Amino acid sequence: MYLSERYISDADADEIKNIIDGIAKDSPSPEWYSSTIGGDDFHLMPRQEELGDIIDHYEHILGRELQLLNAWSVYGDEGNFHLVHRHHKFPKYICTVLFLDTEGVQSPHGDFYAVLNNNVYQFSPQKGDLLIFSSDVCHGTYPQVKGLRQTLNMDFRNLGQRNVSRKV
Repeated sequence: MYLSERYISDADADEIKNIIDGIAKDSPSPEWYSSTIGGDDFHLMPRQEELGDIIDHYEHILGRELQLLNAWSVYGDEGNFHLVHRHHKFPKYICTVLFLDTEGVQSPHGDFYAVLNNNVYQFSPQKGDLLIFSSDVCHGTYPQVKGLRQTLNMDFRNLGQRNVSRKV
């Protein structure tokens, strides 16, 4: 069970946001996803070939080869929150949440929280924050009072150490 935070540059976050904005609105709402309250979810797996550069970037950041299991984006505004949930009950998968936009969201409203070893950890995410955690970590968000919070959420199978000679 683990949780870590990384930061990607505003330029990289903007580039990823442009990719996601370009495919999300044409993507279906995920019928299997039920933790978002009051936001718009877009299932990105039907367009996963367009996520290749993002996956390469994540592999570089994590130093791991990854197999994409699931991908979706959430656009949340006033009143949006996520019920506490976990993605899988076993810790063998890597879950990520990249904050693409947090304009106008003010802490503690809209903060991300996670429960690890009976402790609650709270993050006030900013654009470019990348949260990485095992799939058995229970997590959610507090309701937003105002602003826009857009995330890219991807779950991966860890295929092992990344081959450093691969091109990023």
